[in-house]
Amino acid sequence: MPDVDDVGLVNPDENRPGQKTGGIGLSPALFDLEKDLLRHGLKTINVCPCQEGCPSCVGPSRETGRQAKQVAQEILRGLLEA
Repeated sequence: MPDVDDVGLVNPDENRPGQKTGGIGLSPALFDLEKDLLRHGLKTINVCPCQEGCPSCVGPSRETGRQAKQVAQEILRGLLEA
């Protein structure tokens, strides 16, 4: 069997998320965008024409439950006010 290095393939053990000590530095940038991301999520839910939540705004209805749209809106508003 050829060695991974012989055929120019990427070693999957070297590219798994969480395998690089200290990470790769993406989290700080996401924390800087936290309020913008929350506002965008709330806007996405608010403009969706569904009544109780759908895959486009809050996820699969069978997994999120009834009134998932309203619950998600309340959670996001609370996080934005904090």
